[in-house]
Amino acid sequence: METKETPHAKHRERMINKFLLNPDSFAEHELLEILLYAVIKRQDTNALAHRILSYFNNLKAVFDADIETLQKIKGVGIRVATHIKTIGLIMYKAYMDNKSTTIKTLKSFETFKQVVKDYFKDTSTEKFMVFYLDDKNKIISVNEHTSKNSEYVTIDTSLLLDQLAILKPKQVVIAHNHPSGSVSPSNADDYTTSKLVMLLKLHDVSLLDHIIIGKDKYYSYFAEGRLQNIQKITDIDKILQKSISEDNYES
Repeated sequence: METKETPHAKHRERMINKFLLNPDSFAEHELLEILLYAVIKRQDTNALAHRILSYFNNLKAVFDADIETLQKIKGVGIRVATHIKTIGLIMYKAYMDNKSTTIKTLKSFETFKQVVKDYFKDTSTEKFMVFYLDDKNKIISVNEHTSKNSEYVTIDTSLLLDQLAILKPKQVVIAHNHPSGSVSPSNADDYTTSKLVMLLKLHDVSLLDHIIIGKDKYYSYFAEGRLQNIQKITDIDKILQKSISEDNYES
């Protein structure tokens, strides 16, 4: 039985040929239209591409959006939203990896401060970044942890432990932003810092700093002496030795 070719199929073929000849000539809605071919079969994706761009205004905002927001658009179900978000994450990770490889050695706090600020540039949501370094202060990798809690930033310790095992860093710097603009550390920030100091110590990794980024300001736990105080209080070796001594005394 012969299958009739639909008008959409002919249109897709024309679009693909046009893309192969001159991809740089494509408008944003046309790029999105072709991207949707992979997940929407034998249907017109042009109208949907226009609706998505009309909602977000530009492609960057489309790929930055979460799956729940994408599904607010008529015609965007879970499969389409997941496809778009996957492409966005691939683009982001490739961009982050490229930024990491362009940085060789961090020779001073001022150098690292600028590096951290660049990662939070044009960011309106709260994010938590983990920078993994070798013993020569060279960035090995960078991971992002986006907080789901509006009151404080959280970190996925299972991801952190996986990265420690894979990358085998000697040092770590953590950083997060306060979209409100204030860079004053909260109790939750101190708790997270203390928790990581102890966790990293167990894996022979040093926490070099915790940097908080505001709109035009920054706060360094190391520069302010706050990190050193936390390290004294949470010295895991002393805590364990004290615990063992107390147990022996009681026995």
